[in-house]
Amino acid sequence: MVLLLGTMVALPPKPVHAMSLPPKPTHAMSDSGTPTLHKADFYPDQHPEVTTVDGNAYSNPVAHGPWPPDEWPSWSDIHNGPGTDVEDESTALWVFINAGPYGINDPPYYKDTLKAISRVITLFDTSIIPADAEIIEATLFCVVLSKYEIAQWPDFSLVVVSSNPASNTAIMPADYQCLGSTALSNVIPISTIPVTPTEKIGITFTLNAEGVAAINKGGHNQTRYKGVCL
Repeated sequence: MVLLLGTMVALPPKPVHAMSLPPKPTHAMSDSGTPTLHKADFYPDQHPEVTTVDGNAYSNPVAHGPWPPDEWPSWSDIHNGPGTDVEDESTALWVFINAGPYGINDPPYYKDTLKAISRVITLFDTSIIPADAEIIEATLFCVVLSKYEIAQWPDFSLVVVSSNPASNTAIMPADYQCLGSTALSNVIPISTIPVTPTEKIGITFTLNAEGVAAINKGGHNQTRYKGVCL
């Protein structure tokens, strides 16, 4: 996450794991009497976590028991139901809707059936931001490694919303539903991301006014990439 800050006071020393700042003067007021701008970069901790975490929370009830065809979970069951699995140690983050058979020996009625949804949660240690700082602009930058089967979900898009996980340093199954529904950024349709498994491209979410206001100055900030079918 990249923030552009306008503040009237000097920033405190930065923790090495949380952010990097360009060289700054010993005070934040310029000779002309106007506030000095600071650009700050924030990153979630890699595993093992220290103060922040990033990872996936899944709803994947099909993997936890046999499902006869007349009781197969619906979109509502998986989308609105409890989380079942997590992954917060991987170097990759996955936003997906999983449908279709698990293997070649699955019965025919398993085909084209919803099985799982994965949501991404990322936390940033923003405690270095002074309480009286004005956040002028905030963006969230991601590198897309791959995308698959997009033709099946032509309206699938990504957007940033809030999250409120139970822990700052671990993802838990219950975090699958501890998420907001208000868009805090621009919506990025997956179809507009020109990525194949052999290419990588960066995408940028620009936080809107509600997104900027949601940044916790002097604390932790939680965001989530949410897949939406528009």
